[in-house]
Amino acid sequence: MKQSGQLLFQREVQGLRATYLARAAILVFTLFAHLQAHHSQMELIAVSAYSTAGFLVSLIVIWLLSRDRAVRVAGYGGALLDIGIMVALLSTWYASVGGYENVPSAYLLKTSLPAWGFILLALNALPIRPAYPLIVAGGFVLIWEGAFLIVGQDPRTIYTTSFVDAVLTGAVHPSFLRAADMSMLIAGAILAYLTWSYRRTIMNSIQFEVSNAQMERYFSPNVVSRISEEGRSLGGRRQNVAVMFIDLRNFTSMSENLAPEEVVQLLSDYHSRMVDVIFKNGGTLDKFLGDGILATFGTPEPGAEDALNAARAALEMNAALMRMNTERKERGAPALSHGIGIHFGPVIAGNIGTEQRMEYTVIGDTVNVASRIEGQCRELGHSILFSGAVRDEIGQRLQTRAAGSVRVKGKSEPLELFTLDPP
Repeated sequence: MKQSGQLLFQREVQGLRATYLARAAILVFTLFAHLQAHHSQMELIAVSAYSTAGFLVSLIVIWLLSRDRAVRVAGYGGALLDIGIMVALLSTWYASVGGYENVPSAYLLKTSLPAWGFILLALNALPIRPAYPLIVAGGFVLIWEGAFLIVGQDPRTIYTTSFVDAVLTGAVHPSFLRAADMSMLIAGAILAYLTWSYRRTIMNSIQFEVSNAQMERYFSPNVVSRISEEGRSLGGRRQNVAVMFIDLRNFTSMSENLAPEEVVQLLSDYHSRMVDVIFKNGGTLDKFLGDGILATFGTPEPGAEDALNAARAALEMNAALMRMNTERKERGAPALSHGIGIHFGPVIAGNIGTEQRMEYTVIGDTVNVASRIEGQCRELGHSILFSGAVRDEIGQRLQTRAAGSVRVKGKSEPLELFTLDPP
């Protein structure tokens, strides 16, 4: 189940528990109230019967909900139960004062049913299902209109247009009393909208959090924050970027002597340390390439020091690998070595792929050249190599020195490579 669906499910279960606890409390209150004051033994028996039955049903449903069972049945069943409670309350009240034979049916409309209806309506908004308050509101209208139908067929009914007479006597003011219908429908619609809006808010919030979590896999935290605040779409565009390839040396032969779990643990440890350095220097993790990494500096937004940040990250990666090797030596494990290649130039950066599977990445000749520069690290005996384009961007801010001239595939002219001296 998706995160949003799971959270909404939990909220609904919590709300349903609260509604059933409230129903149980209402039924207990109703029972004790009639024990203290009742007009007939039949009234007490009827109230005791449906209060006890409703209370036991509420306890059973609460038990089922504690195990996340019968949730949808509990929701719709609870709304129907509330309609049954309103019918029971209305009929019990009327019967307790003498019933149709002794009391004009107009007194059906003089009860406190609208007040109880609003209470039950509010309870049905707690599970944040728009349908529940709508069902209760519709049920109340049917009950209230049914009462109007009974009153209209009673020859003893007296109609009035006086508000005072409608309140203080047995006369009926249809327009005034039918306001309860309209009020209940409006309240039900408002609560349905609020619950729908709350559900949408939860889903949007979770989608936003998931989106941020996914971006945090690739971008440094400050970049993620800026993207979130600006709400920018990461569309494809051409820009200058520092592209870095990192690759572990002799990893294939080393992994042949390790259990699969040890290989995964080694790569996780190495990748974690390198990615921390990338993010620290404002870089972007493009992807893992087996035992290697493709990172960029200058995505999604280019800056004046992208190449310099990449070079600094390379030095810090060497330092991080030295610390890792110190720890490995203490465990009797062999030391690791890696090669880092950097090139600076134009790329196409953006979301590449299909609607079903898309990733933010960079493509272009700059990416290919960076990969080939990294491949020369073993040949030239350096852990860090970069192109003249990177050297020009760095200027005098780091100590660079020539590492040799090589021919790379796809280039007609030799490529001058440089390396960094540790600070």
